[in-house]
Amino acid sequence: MSSFTRMSTFPVGYFRSTCSWLLRQRRTVAARIHTLNAEIDRIGFVTVTYVSRQEGGNTYATEIRESISVTPGSTLEKLVQAYVANGGNPFDISPFAMPDYTLFVDQDQDGEPEVVQRYPYGGVVAPRSANYNEPLTQFVADDEGNTTVEATGFEGYPGGLPRSARADAPRLGGRMDPSHYKWGEVVATMNHVRSWANQDIRQILTDVEWRIIKQMDLREQLTKERDDVLAQAFGGVLYGLDFDERTMNSDLHVQSVIAAVNKVLFHTAPSGKVTSYEMHPLAPESMATFPDDISERNRDAKGG
Repeated sequence: MSSFTRMSTFPVGYFRSTCSWLLRQRRTVAARIHTLNAEIDRIGFVTVTYVSRQEGGNTYATEIRESISVTPGSTLEKLVQAYVANGGNPFDISPFAMPDYTLFVDQDQDGEPEVVQRYPYGGVVAPRSANYNEPLTQFVADDEGNTTVEATGFEGYPGGLPRSARADAPRLGGRMDPSHYKWGEVVATMNHVRSWANQDIRQILTDVEWRIIKQMDLREQLTKERDDVLAQAFGGVLYGLDFDERTMNSDLHVQSVIAAVNKVLFHTAPSGKVTSYEMHPLAPESMATFPDDISERNRDAKGG
């Protein structure tokens, strides 16, 4: 059995051996952060700017893309340059929704948050909420005061559909059954138009699009590892890792969790220091641990 495979039940020696190994690995965290920073800088960042609108004290981003920029000298810059040179429109790649860039600036008189968005819908494309009797008839007035019907009320029910202009169903009037229109004929027509160029589409555009998106995904994963995972594990304890008390819990620091479990499994002093690594008589009540077998005494319990 490979190391660190036990998660729910284990002999007490496994916990001691595992924690000992993991705590020694703290010496690698500084180098790991340095590597993460270098990799994040190498990847770069794609910034899409959207046209915004004011509504009360809120600034909402629309889906109208205004400009796009890429970190100079980065991997993403080279990929975007190659994509544009081959006839691709960088606005077609991805909306690159970033929920972390939505700022809560104040509260209105009703206690509702006021926000400044940089990405449409705050960077989160969620299902629409709707009342049971929606849609309703909608009227609009022109500059001369004439009232016209904008929506009859017989359109498709919008509840649960994505709140995005890139979602086809709301623009078609609701979810459509393929049998209700000439689905096969449309597909066949489009196939005749593009089948001869499928290889070119994949090599020149699609593959590069996915490489750009994957690089942005990788950047997000590395940033999360640095700013969330490692910060929660050792933030405020190891050099170079900040600890945000608003979003993190000091009781979930690695050393805090280990100390709490040690009090359950082993004999400890009031200060929390382990006085004996013999299994505490009450430890089996946790239903997760059991005494070490004699066969485990002469080998590393991490593989147990």
